Amino acid sequence: MREVVYVFPNTGKNKKLFGLLTSLFKDIKYVTTPKAGKIHIGNKNLNPVTVFRLCDNANFVHLLLGGTKFFNMTDRNTKQPLAVKRFSCEEVLKKLHGRITRLDHTGFNLPMGLYSEQEWQSLLGKLAKVTNMYKYPSGEPWPFVLPATEAEFKKDITDFTLLREPKFEIVYDDYTNMVAIHIDMQTDMTKEETEKLFPGNQGVSFDTLENVFKSIYLDYCDSIDIRLDLRFKGKRGTFESGEWLVKEGGRI
Repeated sequence: MREVVYVFPNTGKNKKLFGLLTSLFKDIKYVTTPKAGKIHIGNKNLNPVTVFRLCDNANFVHLLLGGTKFFNMTDRNTKQPLAVKRFSCEEVLKKLHGRITRLDHTGFNLPMGLYSEQEWQSLLGKLAKVTNMYKYPSGEPWPFVLPATEAEFKKDITDFTLLREPKFEIVYDDYTNMVAIHIDMQTDMTKEETEKLFPGNQGVSFDTLENVFKSIYLDYCDSIDIRLDLRFKGKRGTFESGEWLVKEGGRI
């Protein structure tokens, strides 16, 4: 599979969203904006790359995998977002301008209350046939797709020196009632600095990951949720390289 494409209707609200993402990602060397309304992210020698795209003919947010319309993210929307503070694109840009250094992964969350175990397993099976997909080592239903070469797809990944960003994650979760897109970004801020920008309940910290990142939500919840995971300043490790996922999680 060559591309993961997030498709958004070409509306004023989504133009603001794309303006925010373009500004946040401007210092990341593997992010390009080949034309208006398109953001291309990744190593051109590895698949899949990630694309955000505005589309004049789209009526809802959906996901294209390998050029095929794979997933309508809004068809089961319950309009019951989490009760957390939400930030406008303007507020986020003011706080985070110049603070993003890389994009670790993007992904989406499927609520267990809206999607059956059978549907979840079917989704994993389809992706595993066309990607290098790995289990999350500690057992949570958070599998990751790692960008890989054609040879690595046929065999497996053994070289962890390549920059495999952004990864692609799907989450089967029990803490939300809406499908959510999440964007995991490395910042140049410590945990303390992040808390000063987004104190207390202005964001969410997840169990076991509270020392890794803090999440904030955009004011976008009429169709789906959009969550930004702000990764604290730190060195790249075996998670970032993909080695932990490959060796400890194992390929699906």
